[in-house]
Amino acid sequence: MTRLFKRRSRMVSHGALGLALAMGGAGLAVSAPASAAMVQEQMSNDFQKEIVAVQEAYKAAQENPGYANADEAGKAQILRTATSALQTAKGKVKNAQDRLYYGQFAYNIGKDSGNAALENEGLTSMLESGQLEQSTAAEIAGVLGQNAMDAKDYGNARKYFQQSIDLGSTEESIPVMIAETYFSAGDSAGGFSALDAQIAAARAAGTLPADLLYKRGMTVAYEEENAAKALAYSSALARDYPNDTNYGDAIVIVREFADLDTDGMLDILRLMYRTNTYKQSFDLAEHIEAANPMRRPGEVVAIIDRGYEKGIIERSDQAFATWRSEAAARVDEDRGTLAEAAADVRAGGNAALAIGTGDGYLGYGMAAEAEEMYRAALTKPGVNTEVAMIRLGIALVDQGKYAEASEVFAKVEGARKAVADVWAAYAANAS
Repeated sequence: MTRLFKRRSRMVSHGALGLALAMGGAGLAVSAPASAAMVQEQMSNDFQKEIVAVQEAYKAAQENPGYANADEAGKAQILRTATSALQTAKGKVKNAQDRLYYGQFAYNIGKDSGNAALENEGLTSMLESGQLEQSTAAEIAGVLGQNAMDAKDYGNARKYFQQSIDLGSTEESIPVMIAETYFSAGDSAGGFSALDAQIAAARAAGTLPADLLYKRGMTVAYEEENAAKALAYSSALARDYPNDTNYGDAIVIVREFADLDTDGMLDILRLMYRTNTYKQSFDLAEHIEAANPMRRPGEVVAIIDRGYEKGIIERSDQAFATWRSEAAARVDEDRGTLAEAAADVRAGGNAALAIGTGDGYLGYGMAAEAEEMYRAALTKPGVNTEVAMIRLGIALVDQGKYAEASEVFAKVEGARKAVADVWAAYAANAS
């Protein structure tokens, strides 16, 4: 299975922050770039004197003829006076307005000179000032979270990512990054709990959880062979974001982790047929083997014809040609026996006959007749209830009775629940 989610090298680009100071004019403008509705403090007198010196030194550096084309090391040399003045100003910070302006200069000087520690200190100072517009504060908190992740400081990364969310960030990757702080620290249970909490919070708010939450959980669970979590995230992803890729991934995970018998494998592969998510000839071969050309010839012919139609197999492939020939030779006889078999079921035939007859009808696209047989099977002693219920649900889906099908799939338990869950996801979106 391909990796479904790749962690970004950086979640938010520093260059996107747009925090560069306007340096026009001889004096430092003392009005803060925060909302006019905020109550603003004035800079302290001692700090204002020192930050003016920083501004002048920074402006002089920027006007140096070699500054624009210098690399970070070169700029660091040109900025020595400004950096020294900034450290002096730092010792005079007394209030929120001081912290805001100190942070802006620290960020810009650090960014220009490649001093990541100073840049990060500037971002922290601005955030802690409480003087920023909320959207800017949310963005800065996200960047600080990523910086902490890069430093493997997972506790602070988690704090800043959560702060970004609390400040109203709409960046979809940030809730995932909270979970990533646990996964990166080797705490998979904590990571899954964080993902589940974010999913639950989105649902409680009446919004659709971001697909990244499901994808990250599914990928980690798959890699760690955590069957329960892989199955849960994949079926939820297919339900909330129905497309060929997500159905295909959910089916792959069920096939790999659900420990299915032949009947269970047949029913999940039937969904692969209906969602057109066969990827390779092996998928077709496995479906044919589960269906059995001698027992369900109509279904086998349909499977192989779909493979031809989609270009997954060539008509020259002798194995598939043989299977199709064997199945096609039995279609007329098999189909001709269904009415008699159905009559026997109505007259008291056993559960196995009812399910087999239902399968025959299902393979020929006669879903209403299949429904009758599966319902009959459920009334008979010795019935495999889970098999009969899943196939009843499939027959209902094939008739467009999606709400009824969903109710049936919801009742399936045990090992086949994983199959029913993906079918339920399909039914929920097929209407």
